[in-house]
Order: sequence, then structure tokens, then C-alpha cells
Amino acid sequence: MRILLRLEPLDDYPYDNDYHYHLQALVYSLSRQTGREDIHDALGYKYFCFSNLFPYQKLFARGCEVNLMLSSPDEELVVKVAGLLDAGKIAEVSIGRMRFKVSSVSRPFRVNLEPRPVKLRSATPIIIRIPSSRYGEYDIRSERPYLFWRETIPLEAFVKQLRDNMEKKVTQYRSQERALGYLAHERGEAVVPLPEVLSYRFVKTVSKPITVKGERQQVIGSIWELEFAPQSPLEASNLEFAIESGFGERNSLGFGFMNPI
Repeated sequence: MRILLRLEPLDDYPYDNDYHYHLQALVYSLSRQTGREDIHDALGYKYFCFSNLFPYQKLFARGCEVNLMLSSPDEELVVKVAGLLDAGKIAEVSIGRMRFKVSSVSRPFRVNLEPRPVKLRSATPIIIRIPSSRYGEYDIRSERPYLFWRETIPLEAFVKQLRDNMEKKVTQYRSQERALGYLAHERGEAVVPLPEVLSYRFVKTVSKPITVKGERQQVIGSIWELEFAPQSPLEASNLEFAIESGFGERNSLGFGFMNPI
């Protein structure tokens, strides 16, 4: 489920390329005000993602309007945040040093998928890390404990690690809900029914600065167009879950935000 916020800058603000930490802090603040402190305190995946501030502008000028989209498979969270903003209890929000008036918030809406092919494009870079334990599988030679996927690494590694990441998220979330009935079982292990990737088109590599626990880091992500082919309502549901969670890693910092084409 997702919502669209329309925001008006209260002053002139230059675009900050390291906006991720500040937007993450905004989501945590909103979730706490709805009584959902568990979002910040949760270990592992946080199960939310967000877009860039769009349309892109070098300067967010006073009086203009910018958009921000938030997504999560946690429908209660999205509904509560939308209600908080729509009720006017929060008239302004801060994103780092930038202050915005909340002009409007949409009603919560879903990316409704059916058992048929769907094309997706990453609105923000997808981060995929290849652990050293997989180097032999992908014929990678490196002494580093992990590598960010980039053009020099086989496409197979990106697709495989992306699917593994989806499976882990669904499995962890369903187990937290005590809803393992969503999972099929094979050889005694849980198997998440995910749709096959019909096609994938690499667009470009993106290097982005992020701040994590006060430390500035550089991460490498990539922009993609991906086509999936759900064959059942369950596969479509799990893909929808993955979309709203965000693809790849660092979703709670806004990476891997996906839009249907």
C-alpha cells in the first residue's frame, strides 16, 4: 500500500543528494506519532520504502510543489500515517534542514497485480550486495567480504540475489505475522512462490552518498526495467509485497522504490 504526499517548501532549499537519512527520520517520526514505535525498533527489515522528492529540481523554491511517495506492505502503518496527515494534525514536516507545508495526502492505494506479466521500473537505485560466499558461483575474484553489483559482475548474480532478497523478506514478514500458511513447503523447507523474471534491462549504475549511524558512506546501486510473470494469485501477491517493501537492500533509506510501467 502507498500514499502520495504533496509538499510546499517554506523557503528556498538546494537539492541535497544525501537526503536518504533525513527522509528515513521523517518516516520514523510519523510512525511513532501513530503509535507504531515498533517500526523503528524492529530488527532486520523495516518493510517500508519511499521515492525521491519529485520532480527533480536543483532548487526547491518557496511556493513550488514537490511530491513524495511512501510505500509499505504494512497496511495499518500506511493507513494510520495517511490519517494523521489528512486530519491536519501535522501541518509541516522537516526533511533535514528543509521545511515543507503538507499541501495534501492521497488516500492509501495499492499496486494491484494479477496473474499476468507486469513491467516495473526502479524510481530509485536498487542496491544488491554479493557476499563472498557466492563468489565461486558467479566466478568473481575478490578479497573483499562483499561487492556491490555493478556492470562488471554477471547479470545472473543480480537476478539471483534479488530473488533471494525477496524470499527472505516475505518469509520473515509472514513468520512475524504467524501466517506461514502463505508458504509452500518442499523438502521440509519453506519456499516462497515468486514469479519468474521474463526480461530485464539494465539502465545505468548510480553511486550515492548515504549517512548511516552518523557515518557517511558511498553505495553503488543500479536502475532497471524488469518484467515479471505471475502465474497465480499467490505469486502476484508476493510480488506486490516485494514492490511495496522495495527491491534489494537499504529500502528504509529509500533505495529500490519500484513503480509499474
